[in-house]
Amino acid sequence: MLSEVRIKSFESEDRGNIKFFAEEINRLDKLELSIPERMFEYILLHPHLRDNTILAYHEEQLVAFAACIKNSKEGKEANFEIIVHPSFRNKGLGKTLFNIIDHRSKEYHVSKVTAFAKEHMKHSVKFLENRGFQVHKYMWKMDYCLQDNQYKTLPVGEYSIRQLTLNDIKNYVDIMNAGFKKEGDVLYNENSFQMLISNPEEYVFFIEQQGVIVATAAIGLQKDINRGYIHNVTVYHQYRGQGFGEITLIHCLDKIKEIGLYKAALNVDGENKNAMSLYKKIGFVEVDTDIMFKLERSITI
Repeated sequence: MLSEVRIKSFESEDRGNIKFFAEEINRLDKLELSIPERMFEYILLHPHLRDNTILAYHEEQLVAFAACIKNSKEGKEANFEIIVHPSFRNKGLGKTLFNIIDHRSKEYHVSKVTAFAKEHMKHSVKFLENRGFQVHKYMWKMDYCLQDNQYKTLPVGEYSIRQLTLNDIKNYVDIMNAGFKKEGDVLYNENSFQMLISNPEEYVFFIEQQGVIVATAAIGLQKDINRGYIHNVTVYHQYRGQGFGEITLIHCLDKIKEIGLYKAALNVDGENKNAMSLYKKIGFVEVDTDIMFKLERSITI
């Protein structure tokens, strides 16, 4: 069967097939893949992304997708994504696509690779483990149904909320590094967030107190699956314990409801007990578990 599969890089005419493929995978694997139109446009504008988004067709049907997504054009870290239609699993297609993006990553001298798998999808977990990936951490997926729940209104206080523009990117890099990076990690840079902040399908905002940035969050407006995906939530350390985390989340729920989406979702690091407690307090419930895998290797230049 593999001899009948055609492998190619992403082009504009593949958009419809990718959307149909995502819908099929969501139905068959009970996932919530969302691929906004803006993502296609961004990939097409950047050759290093377009050339490393690999598609596999059987006849006219898209049957697999793979990508090597670097954290920036010059970065040495990358994320691997491989999705194979159930009818083509265990036939060597995943291995073929992995070898392609793995080879590309080595050409770019990528030394650290990240990949994700759903805990209940044992074939995905085994696939990564067989290729040397090790479990880095567990992340709990949590949902909030806006139609079924009532949540607090925003408290009155001396704070303001504003949406980011590209002029804010330096301040955004600073708060993201402070919130998510540890000593020795490769830091985010402005290239890491150009697409996020310029994407009209992402709502990114700051919480400020007397003109000083104290917190941030982003919402992916996934209208194709009727969901707002909350991510990049962080509060500067010196402002934690003062209610800004709760203010940030309530504003996210307000915005998602205002746009007319049915559900809010987020992922939380399994080791972040404080965040987990806050999300449960707001009304989020655990619905799934993601495993973050990492592969580190020495690169000889």
